[in-house]
Amino acid sequence: SMDFIANQILLPLGGMLIAIFVGWFMKESLIKSEIGDINTTLYLMWRFFVKFVAPLCVGYIFYRQLF
Repeated sequence: SMDFIANQILLPLGGMLIAIFVGWFMKESLIKSEIGDINTTLYLMWRFFVKFVAPLCVGYIFYRQLF
């Protein structure tokens, strides 16, 4: 049904694509302007999680919901 498609496919897929876009394609200057003044170490940790951890975790959730 449409509920399954929206909740089990589109939401996780959208989350994964947003994380990939922000982590890999969005300009660092734009990210920093949106986040504001933040500790450099904290920013680097956030960037790592958005770039690598978030897409993998959301991808795993997406996979588990389908199979």
